[in-house]
Amino acid sequence: MAKKIIIIIIGVSLLAAGVIFYFYRQQTVIEQVTISSINGTSEGFLTDIIKAYGIDKKNGLDIKVIKADSSEAMRLVKERKVDAGVYNPVTAAKDNLDGNRLRIFAPYRWNVTSIIVNDDSPFFKLEELRNKRLGFPGNKEGSAYINCQITFPLKGLDLETDFQTVFADKEKTLVTMLEKKETEAIVISEPLVSKLLAGEKFREISKIRFIWQEKYGLPLPCNSLAAYEDWLVKNKKLAQKLNKTFIEAANFIVSEPKIFSEQKEALENLGLTGEKEIQTFRSNAPTIYIVRWGKDVITDIEFLLATAVQFNLIPRLPDEKIIIDPFVDL
Repeated sequence: MAKKIIIIIIGVSLLAAGVIFYFYRQQTVIEQVTISSINGTSEGFLTDIIKAYGIDKKNGLDIKVIKADSSEAMRLVKERKVDAGVYNPVTAAKDNLDGNRLRIFAPYRWNVTSIIVNDDSPFFKLEELRNKRLGFPGNKEGSAYINCQITFPLKGLDLETDFQTVFADKEKTLVTMLEKKETEAIVISEPLVSKLLAGEKFREISKIRFIWQEKYGLPLPCNSLAAYEDWLVKNKKLAQKLNKTFIEAANFIVSEPKIFSEQKEALENLGLTGEKEIQTFRSNAPTIYIVRWGKDVITDIEFLLATAVQFNLIPRLPDEKIIIDPFVDL
């Protein structure tokens, strides 16, 4: 009888050990995933911080980051060249209407776009720039252009008809154009905004999100992390880990001052070298990065899409929900 009890105890112990080992392995296994990010931007800085401090490894991931310009980074996702990556919600809605079942499932950042003029410019309000040349990075598919399309009507302005829009391949090229007075104003994003405002040659007419907040009292979402629905369903745990990784990284940037003294190379990649411009970027970080994901942020993005329909940027909303919480909807 005693022998039988001992055998049972040993068997139960082995089973328990096996279960513990299984769950330990589940927690410690490192899975590889490839994502797209954007060169020289707050998105690129976020992914740099994820890798520099092993935030991906902490969450059981080994993230390979492919950086490109904004349009190319989205194209990599759309053409399945990466598992997931940066995407503008309005573009994601358009692509869904075309049959691309993309889903936004984690944050990158809020809108951080500003309208910048030379310090000696005679213009102080957006309305004063009517019929003037307004410079944008990339093309009409870029986040800067889309967010002006969706906010300018709140000031009674139509981007397509009330401005002479010009484009440059890089934001830095736009700055040169502004300095040479080849354009009256430019629309650029962080961290270049912080760099320019830290000096004395340029000033800010408005932040795009201020126009939105004045009208609706809501934050203005921008780029998020997206992937195809079939990949997300097949890789539910991976999607959840990516969501956690991005949120932890955003909170880390906002709460850890040491980043801005330790990560000189990452900051140089943003063009930030002077102490004043680095500190300006640091102080702006809480307004740049989305530090949570859930019903409130998802509702903010859904409202953005509904407004895009109202202003005819997209013909209608997709039939299916395209902004999801991977912990709830998968």
